[in-house]
Amino acid sequence: MSKSQLLEVYGISEETFRALENRVCVSPVLLQKISINQCNAKILGQHPYISRRMSSDIVKYRERVGNFTSVEDLKNKHLLSDSVFQKVQPYLSIE
Repeated sequence: MSKSQLLEVYGISEETFRALENRVCVSPVLLQKISINQCNAKILGQHPYISRRMSSDIVKYRERVGNFTSVEDLKNKHLLSDSVFQKVQPYLSIE
């Protein structure tokens, strides 16, 4: 999680972000991770960075091959692009 994610919110310009940046704090304590080895495609697809297609591909891969050994497997197995992986990685776990 980072302050720069505010730039992904519709209507927040770079100028608005710069004005708000010092007034915002990010707390990782509120973060509840999604287990890629236990969730279904519907739950995984509810994450704003993961499309329905991506979530379906991830679950199908897991069902075919077995549990993931690390979150990085999503990138290494080409289930997520590097850019999507960088955004979503903090929200995922294998537990």
